[in-house]
Amino acid sequence: MHDCLLIAEMQTKILEYVIQSDRGHRTLAALARTCKALAEPCLDVLWHRQERGLGALMKTLPADLWEVSYGSLSFTRQFVWSDWTRFSYYARRIQELSVGINAFANGHGTEYLRHKTTTRSLDEISIDVRALDTMSPSGVPLLCNLRQLAFSDDPESMKVARFLLAPTIRTIHLDFVSDIFTDSDATTFLAILKNKCPFLGHLEFCGIPDELCPTVSQFICGWENLQTLWGNQSPIVTDETFIHLASLPTLSKLKLNLGYNSLPLALPSQSFAGLRDLDLCTYNIEVITDLLKSSHRHHLLPLRSLALRFHSPISVQPVELTHVIHDHCAHPCLTRLVLHDASHIPCSSFDSYMLRPLFAFTKLVIVDIFYDLHRIDDTLLGEMAKAWPQLERLTLGNNMEINGTNMTLAGLVPLARYCPKLEATWLPFDASNIERPGRKFRNRQLTKLGIGYSNIKDAMAVAEFLSDIFPNLCSISWPAQNRAAGEKWREVLKMLDMWRREGG
Repeated sequence: MHDCLLIAEMQTKILEYVIQSDRGHRTLAALARTCKALAEPCLDVLWHRQERGLGALMKTLPADLWEVSYGSLSFTRQFVWSDWTRFSYYARRIQELSVGINAFANGHGTEYLRHKTTTRSLDEISIDVRALDTMSPSGVPLLCNLRQLAFSDDPESMKVARFLLAPTIRTIHLDFVSDIFTDSDATTFLAILKNKCPFLGHLEFCGIPDELCPTVSQFICGWENLQTLWGNQSPIVTDETFIHLASLPTLSKLKLNLGYNSLPLALPSQSFAGLRDLDLCTYNIEVITDLLKSSHRHHLLPLRSLALRFHSPISVQPVELTHVIHDHCAHPCLTRLVLHDASHIPCSSFDSYMLRPLFAFTKLVIVDIFYDLHRIDDTLLGEMAKAWPQLERLTLGNNMEINGTNMTLAGLVPLARYCPKLEATWLPFDASNIERPGRKFRNRQLTKLGIGYSNIKDAMAVAEFLSDIFPNLCSISWPAQNRAAGEKWREVLKMLDMWRREGG
């Protein structure tokens, strides 16, 4: 029995990998039609996530049951038991649904309805509320296994979302895109949400209007079992809400825009005990340093991911920030680190003294530092490579036009030598003076290289250098404004493509 479960799990993982490819949906659909043993697993993966609303599911109902008139779907007759056969067969497989927005990654093309005289997608067609009531008169959930629902606050999406709310749902993603969703609307809907989805653990809000923030904040305070709170763009946290979140032992993922808010004075003694992923945006970086210092006074914060974004010139020096991260985050746990200066106002740049405290985090897989990095040179880049051998992605620099850099192409060699898992890196460097490194140290995983405003003189020499250490490099990106060097970098990419095809 255990072996059968392992085989089924492996099958599902393989099929989930297949569906990520360019023709993944067609491949799985063909497998479902031609291989009886894989038909059920293929259909489970194909229907697991529906990114275009209820359109595909509606098409499983008999064609004589419904019609579209003036952009609205309605039913032409009463349901009979046999109408539900195909619908139920597929509906039970849906666990993630997006209505009105494409909230999930890896979106695919919309299927189009060709019924009567319309060619509009069912995503664009209004479903009459009386039709929805007809489909589930007893209040039984239409999608019995739905666990994640994403929608926007426009009237059509809200209408369908209310109809689909059920106790099975664990994740809600609400995107505020309309200007007609009032405070009264928000209060009413959030009350319905709490009543119909009592086991909700993951809340994701995007673009909350300022006038609705108090209502949403009050709603958050009513949830005792939150595991994830993703609040994007707008500050939604009052002191009361922040203290509530800090006291939740179940909260593991937190993303907030703190705006100009300061840290509440009275945080619980063991704040954010279960926190593993922290993403904060603020105009006041002292809030971040104070939070890291106060959260775990007696033991280190076991974060897996830490992303800090600041929107004004920071008064706390970067060296203090990195020392606070070093002193208050558990070194073996952190695998992702993002430091983003979004103020676009020149200030003191990172240098070796500021970065070295971060070298203690030897398990880092992703490092993105969007900051002025003029003082980073090849020596320090080599120290990074040795300190972070698990790296899969490295980004250094703010992608703004620069007047020179201390990093050169030679600085890439330690990355090839000490970071065998590195798949992508973005950093500016001086490519004018080149000494070919040879093929002693090669990284075959790296396929993407972002170069910012890197200069270049000899395209052939640069291509030979990169081919020596990154033989599978197939993508080089630079800002569109970098027209002066762009043509030569295109030559580099063409040569790399040619040599790779020839097996050089």
